[in-house]
Amino acid sequence: MKIVAIVSSAVLLLSIAGSALPQQGVAVSVERCRSDLASWTRDFSYVDMARQDQLLTFDELTSRIDEAKGCRVLDVREPYYTAAATVQASYSALVRDRLYDFVNRHNLAEQFRREDASGLR
Repeated sequence: MKIVAIVSSAVLLLSIAGSALPQQGVAVSVERCRSDLASWTRDFSYVDMARQDQLLTFDELTSRIDEAKGCRVLDVREPYYTAAATVQASYSALVRDRLYDFVNRHNLAEQFRREDASGLR
């Protein structure tokens, strides 16, 4: 459970750090938001999203997360606002899961626990 919390913190940190850098995924227009959200959600049906989303790279996921955040600011009309929130949450969960798997795959969980227990966050 602690690892999930820490990995979630890592995702947040990456989001914050990434927001200081120039990003491709920042929403540029309402039209682009609507087009991308329709594409990513299979025209808001959400059918087979999970299977296709697994094929996205880490950078593609974080770029889409950033764009979805911007879309929520640019366009509050439905179904776009809810789609942006859903995409953002779904992709953030994928990033968190991949980071968790990375920590375990590289046997870093124990080191992570020790550092977390000593206050390194």
